[in-house]
Amino acid sequence: MDILRYTFLSLVVCGTAVAQAESCVADGKHFRVVCHFDDKAVTRQALAVVEAVWSPTLKVLGVRPSRSKHKLLAVHLYRNAADYVAAEAKLTAGEFKRNLAFAHFGSKTAHVAVQPNLSEAFLRDRGLNYQTLRLLIHEAAHLVRYHTTPNYRSHPDWYTEGSASWLEVTVLKTMGHLTDSVADPHFSDMIFRGQRLLSENKFPSLSAILRDEAVKLELFDRYSVHWLLFDFLYTTERKTTDWWVANMRRLGGGKSLAVRLADKLAKKLRGKKFDSLAARFQQHVKDLEPQWEEKYRSLETGKKDWIVTAFDTVNAVAWRTEAAGEEPWTLTGAATVLPGKKTQLNLLLGRRPKGFVAISLAAGSGVTVFDHEMEGNRWTTLAFARSPALAVAKRVSFRVSVADGRLRIVLNGEQVLETEVKVPMAGEWGVGALAGSSGVWHDVKLKRAKR
Repeated sequence: MDILRYTFLSLVVCGTAVAQAESCVADGKHFRVVCHFDDKAVTRQALAVVEAVWSPTLKVLGVRPSRSKHKLLAVHLYRNAADYVAAEAKLTAGEFKRNLAFAHFGSKTAHVAVQPNLSEAFLRDRGLNYQTLRLLIHEAAHLVRYHTTPNYRSHPDWYTEGSASWLEVTVLKTMGHLTDSVADPHFSDMIFRGQRLLSENKFPSLSAILRDEAVKLELFDRYSVHWLLFDFLYTTERKTTDWWVANMRRLGGGKSLAVRLADKLAKKLRGKKFDSLAARFQQHVKDLEPQWEEKYRSLETGKKDWIVTAFDTVNAVAWRTEAAGEEPWTLTGAATVLPGKKTQLNLLLGRRPKGFVAISLAAGSGVTVFDHEMEGNRWTTLAFARSPALAVAKRVSFRVSVADGRLRIVLNGEQVLETEVKVPMAGEWGVGALAGSSGVWHDVKLKRAKR
């Protein structure tokens, strides 16, 4: 699908007459985007994204496209979490406050907050970030399901959330924001959650998931399990999945739909085949090799540049799963600190069970090396150096070397700091940003010395 087509053909109407914060409206072939702030470019971008959801969602649902016109499906986009929460309260009284995105059964409308709280400069120069685009896709997929399947209120959670997450991957790949789920921090973390549940013997059985009995899991663990199952079934057991979806559409509604469908599938597969499917699913999850562990979102790595946008109240933290290894090694690349409430990017090094070393690159200030102990949340400053090279919106190259218990930092070809590090530095490395900060990591590479 030519996503950019909508960018140029959609008509965006902006004004303040509709509601107190409703500023821009754009109509496509299937969706209407209501942007509750005045930004034509963002409204066009959001419309292009949700329009790209239509066809792949119909395919997942096993529904044939219709040539007849239908009422446009409304997606509401809010400038920040506060605006979203106010709107959500009127519809579901706080039930989806935490999510910062939801699709409403009754009105068949979707509601998404721009997140994290991006600066005006970020929106102007880069448009909507990956985190927001991902959720626009997810909620738009729900709306397509509401529109095309009369019994949508009764659909099992594993299918509704799992397929919507799978569609995130599909559309983001089309847009160039994602190459593969194991290479993406968000979906890598979902894989980690599933693997952790398996290692702790807390992963629900296939039967329990199909019967919608996995709802007791923590919210993000549940989303992870549901996506992992749908991805596995749809990519490896397509005929069985299509058969299950066809039955889901025709078996009517009611709270027992998930159980009836699960029992029907178990009967179709006749015991041993079902047990084999369950075993292969768990082995599939174990065999996945995620490249990131994203502790606090949000990092986008689909392109050569990695874009990080931290939430206002928590630092963004993402670890590569590949350890740096024994000294000596060198981390090279470049960084651009973007305008925002805060202006600090962080290189994360030497991850160990109870801590790590962090290098902060603070625009307008300089470089600080910290040793962080998670017990007691203790941050010890190892070294600091001022650097005029670090400025907002200015790209700065870096070279971080670890050898013989010494850490050396070079910015724009000039060494600015050297310090002793007494903790092991062979562990995993990663990138992040201070709460309220955003930035771009360019061409970051780890280089190990040849032995």
